[in-house]
Amino acid sequence: MGPMKTDFVPRDGSPELLRQLRRGATRTLFATSVLFVPVPFFMLFVVGLVPLASIGVFFIAGLVDDLERGGEGIMLTVAILISHVVVDAFLLYVLSALVCGVLFGLLPTRVAVLAVGLLVAGELVAAFFPIYTLAGEHNRERLDFWRIWLDTWRVWHPGIWR
Repeated sequence: MGPMKTDFVPRDGSPELLRQLRRGATRTLFATSVLFVPVPFFMLFVVGLVPLASIGVFFIAGLVDDLERGGEGIMLTVAILISHVVVDAFLLYVLSALVCGVLFGLLPTRVAVLAVGLLVAGELVAAFFPIYTLAGEHNRERLDFWRIWLDTWRVWHPGIWR
């Protein structure tokens, strides 16, 4: 019987295919990290630990609010947004590239792809536990994935919840 048609990686292990698999695994891990991994959210002080994608929504809502008020404070909001997103996105990407580099360097390609898939699944499962925080007026409430995105939606569309 010949080789199976469902082989994920050819036996010859062509360098181009391995590079594409590693790049795709890094990008997938980075994208799920942006959606699910809690990073510090701050304006001038730490407000909580939330996913980077929701931080972008919070800041965009703040920019829209600043524009509605005539542009007061917009430069500070933009500066904090750019520095915050660039630094956190860079750190998440470097971490994703490092993890994928170690996995693909130490393990066979099939096992490394499976390990990255398990990391992505682990991030997804962990997101449904209360690992995120947002500072309230008198407490730091613990939130899961659905509650943090519901709060993000409320910030983006405040008129719906009045």
